[in-house]
Amino acid sequence: MNQVTPVAKEAPVTFGHVKSQIYMDIYNTRISYPTATILLGLADVKACFRYPRIHTDLTGAFGFIADKLYNLAMAMVFGLTASASSWEAFRQAIEALTKVFANRPNLVVRHKTFIDMLKWEEIDPSAELTPAFSCTINCGIMDDAGKRRDLPACIYVNNALMLALDANHMKMVLAATIEAIFIVMGEPDVAVRQCPLAMDKWLELVIGPKQTMLGLIINTNRLTVTIPPKYLQEVLELINSTWHPNQRFFKVSEAQKLTGKLARLVEEADWVFHLLSHLYSSIAYALSENKRLLTKSSAEF
Repeated sequence: MNQVTPVAKEAPVTFGHVKSQIYMDIYNTRISYPTATILLGLADVKACFRYPRIHTDLTGAFGFIADKLYNLAMAMVFGLTASASSWEAFRQAIEALTKVFANRPNLVVRHKTFIDMLKWEEIDPSAELTPAFSCTINCGIMDDAGKRRDLPACIYVNNALMLALDANHMKMVLAATIEAIFIVMGEPDVAVRQCPLAMDKWLELVIGPKQTMLGLIINTNRLTVTIPPKYLQEVLELINSTWHPNQRFFKVSEAQKLTGKLARLVEEADWVFHLLSHLYSSIAYALSENKRLLTKSSAEF
């Protein structure tokens, strides 16, 4: 269906700025509050692409067969070219509402059941905090009147990334995000549908200054972004098993796996770009040589 689904008039997808935005928010918060422990929290919208609906006339075109029955597709699916742009309106609405509902203790009371499910990391008061310095671009989070600006939750597709200055502040930030999700997605009614708040990830959440966000470990005490050790180990195992010093040939699938793994490392180390440029050149050359060989040796090709 992606080959026949036009996307020229789809809404622009803007969640790509979110990762940079959460980094800037953390840095600016550290500028304004140099001695505060900045806490990080997360929330997910469950199966977000099911909310944007497919027009009734098109449900059959996007349908599928399962258990010998033809199922009409009523909502978007992961991988459809129009899914991200269709979800974008919901995402932006939730993000905007988290700012509208900020700093409301009554919402903490309203959503106490959900907030009480969370675990909190014990804060080390002696932890060393890396300082941040103000400049013409990053000036902190205070407005002209000296009041702290309310930061909206940064939503990457369906992942809400949040920060706060202490436990009470974080509870209000979490409550504002829950309220925003329920306002846009609908109040929970688990008897007939899944809760819009992804409860599996919610129950695993531990609030603290160190959090794994979008596959990266963010540490607000040190102001660092690192790759999880498990991922690094997978890369090392791949290199040692397939790309050892005696390796002289490679398959396309092997190169594909390596470039995919290394591309993620760019999040932490910019110099990996230089490795990738060589790999892409090698892959392009190998594919062209493979095509030339097949053209000469295979009449069917």
